[in-house]
Amino acid sequence: MTLTITTPRITLRVATLDDIDAIQAAKEAMWPILQKWMAWSSNDQASRDATQAYVLSAIDKAKNNDFYLHGFCKDTGKFIMATGINATDEGPSIFTTGYWVAKGFQGQGYATEGTLACIYCTFSLFKAKKMTINYYADNMASKRVIEKLGFTYLRTNKGAHTSFLDGTIMDVHQYEMTDPSVLPPLDVTWQYTPDETAHAP
Repeated sequence: MTLTITTPRITLRVATLDDIDAIQAAKEAMWPILQKWMAWSSNDQASRDATQAYVLSAIDKAKNNDFYLHGFCKDTGKFIMATGINATDEGPSIFTTGYWVAKGFQGQGYATEGTLACIYCTFSLFKAKKMTINYYADNMASKRVIEKLGFTYLRTNKGAHTSFLDGTIMDVHQYEMTDPSVLPPLDVTWQYTPDETAHAP
């Protein structure tokens, strides 16, 4: 299975081996920040080999409709962000998402645009019943994106995450969405192979 989502500025797709160097460069430029906020950013994930393994795993997971997506600028082809439409243990109709944005593209609405596109696709194409997202501790930029997208606050898990940057114990703030009618408008289309194409309502 492959999935490509298109917005006015971004093409979101599963990465290929040709994308490894671009993803790795963006990851290295952001590494201290990623280690502070990202649950996957342990020290053993810093290397190019780890990025290659991640891309290969993402390609494999896409076969089961578990999409780790990467956003590229439609005009320049530059890597912008990582996000996804990811399966959960709660059931086949419940998905989760998250994001990080490359240095040089932050503060320009890319996190909102790319994640919003994923949410539209998840509810329309995959008939989701619920989508979840979270942010850690006092990451106010992430909180603003989540609330702008229309997610509803669910709960805070006290001390549920340990930062890989310095070992700080962080609260995890959890949000969910069950009604996509709250979504802000976005011009978004997607192509889902082998032969399925859909459009956001």
